[in-house]
Amino acid sequence: MYMPLVNASGDSARRQIVAFGGLDRTQERREGALTDSVGLSSREWPCLAQRGGRHVARTVFPPPSDIFTWDKLVMVVGTQLFYDGAVMGTLTPGRKQFAVVNTKLCIFPDKKYLDLTARAMGDLQAATVNPQGLEATFGERSITLTAEAPLGTIGSGGDFLRPQERWVRTLKNKRDVGYSFYFKVFDRLDWDAQAGRWQQTLADAEEIWAPSAERLEDMVGKKVWLRDTGIQGGYAMNLKTVREEVYISADDRFLIDRTVTEDYGPYNTQGLYGIITGVKSTDISGNYGPGYSARTIVFQLELHDAARGNPDLSECFAPGDRVSVRGCETFPENDRENLRVESVEGRTITFTLGEDALFTPGVETGAVELRREVPDLDFVCAVGNRLFGVNRAENRVYASALGRPENFYAYDGLPTDSYVQDVGSAGAFTGCVAYGGGALFFKEDCLYKLMGSTPANFALYAYQAAGLQAGSERSLATLNDVLYYKARDGVYAYTGSTPRLVSGDLGETAYQNAVAGSDGRRYYISMERADTGVWELLVYDTRAGLWLREENRRVAAFAKWNGRLYMLTAGESGILALEQGDGDQWSTGGEEHPIPWEATFTPFLEGRLERKYPVRLVLRLELAEGAWAEAELSRDGGPFRHIWTGKAGQGRTVILPIRPGRCDSYQLRLHGEGRCLVRTLEREFTKGGRF
Repeated sequence: MYMPLVNASGDSARRQIVAFGGLDRTQERREGALTDSVGLSSREWPCLAQRGGRHVARTVFPPPSDIFTWDKLVMVVGTQLFYDGAVMGTLTPGRKQFAVVNTKLCIFPDKKYLDLTARAMGDLQAATVNPQGLEATFGERSITLTAEAPLGTIGSGGDFLRPQERWVRTLKNKRDVGYSFYFKVFDRLDWDAQAGRWQQTLADAEEIWAPSAERLEDMVGKKVWLRDTGIQGGYAMNLKTVREEVYISADDRFLIDRTVTEDYGPYNTQGLYGIITGVKSTDISGNYGPGYSARTIVFQLELHDAARGNPDLSECFAPGDRVSVRGCETFPENDRENLRVESVEGRTITFTLGEDALFTPGVETGAVELRREVPDLDFVCAVGNRLFGVNRAENRVYASALGRPENFYAYDGLPTDSYVQDVGSAGAFTGCVAYGGGALFFKEDCLYKLMGSTPANFALYAYQAAGLQAGSERSLATLNDVLYYKARDGVYAYTGSTPRLVSGDLGETAYQNAVAGSDGRRYYISMERADTGVWELLVYDTRAGLWLREENRRVAAFAKWNGRLYMLTAGESGILALEQGDGDQWSTGGEEHPIPWEATFTPFLEGRLERKYPVRLVLRLELAEGAWAEAELSRDGGPFRHIWTGKAGQGRTVILPIRPGRCDSYQLRLHGEGRCLVRTLEREFTKGGRF
């Protein structure tokens, strides 16, 4: 019997992916999306490509605790504030809140500012306390404080300091020994009462050679530091002694060998200093015989205690400031709050006079305090040349006077006044940001929008919407007029109406403590997984709408400068610049090794409930020189098994001949190192039987 010849033909099909997706951790499992990724970027979407490189833009040790950019790079390193690479002043260690008003970079919680033009530090909140026993004289609208009281005059009679220099001409190859003395003088000395130390260093002083007769007249009025111990009741002038061997060499040259026998000692930490009030020079060459030149210099000093005195008030306050007067004992009615300063001259401060006298005239000898108060602000931002902030404990919103970030209590009914508003909703504030010409203040379950241009028309509107997650105040970043931030249930985008969730593809994974930044197109966010404590650096492409995980990295702060995004990595000493992925940076990335990458695709179900028989996979990819790639396959949730390895030079199209057998679903994972551009993925399969 002859049977008819029948050609075997299954129900075959092909599917092609030409636009790859980003992360998809939901149950939707979109074709071409990824369940996980490492080292990938959407910069060449719809293709799969590697992220740009990283290079160390600046190495700092110890590592910075915070960075910020405003024309120049700002760093907090330990207790020092750096601006454009130079030390500007001292802060408390730790993370800061920054905002710029006029030329002042305001820094909280320290309540200090850096004048970006003068490059000088100052205090937003200023206070001075009249030392007990010194007089504070009250007029009807003025207060005059006594300068620091001299402790006496020392050094008279030549007993305080007798530096001398001796010279001799000797026979050839003979030596004689003399000594020279040096000291350092200052035009001014500033004592930091809060820190208990001098603000100057030896580098700020001018070194003087004691026997310089032509300079003696210039010394009067100069200030000198005193040593902690020594003669004259425990006070001594700080000197450096140089031993000098003077001789004529064999070739008739006059030579001097100098050796420092006693260097400058430690300066006192009690605020003591001296003002030179008299200098006398005496020639005593006759006491040493022919050929000698010797001179004695005698100084007279007026001793002062900088820690017990009143500063020049113009260094603390300025016209227009709001200053409170407290601590009056003889005339307690002179305690007043938020007086407007009219003028400051030396140690006299004058306030604006109303209809009645401000003070009862008289003399106080108690600890009278003058203070310009700045509220404790947990989060700050700058809008319309004002400093805005919130106080979590008070549940209150503050705004400074126009252009005056040091004044928060000016309430005169003027457009330049300060502003304060209590908020009655539950929960603490979690952050604030400037947006759309106004300020936004966040709680976890709501946000407040402050609109208006002056305190008279300021209005605070409340919206019940997904707010900013506590601890994620640094996730606020604006891209193309869209504000992105981390809420409790994901990342949201805000354009002025209702915030919308943009991180739905990340599924139910809970994150916290987010820090974010933007390069102008992508939103970079470093977050801690609540379930594992692992930090992930995720990137959201705002054009393609894709999420990718670049690496596991904890970022302490992001900063954008000159169009480039920088990140301060926690636990490392460098500030990293994110490369844009041009040229050779694809393969080297500014690093010493190629960039590793990995892409795990969602399972392929092929849209059928029947069993499928995968026939083959076809990849169209490009491998740069030195790069390699590897493919692995998992069937029905089983372990991944190696199926292919490729490297540069094997062509642009790679065919993966696989015979996985019948399976309901399978999953592909690609990984490698170096520049690899995946353009297309095509799958061919035949239909199997039903379950």
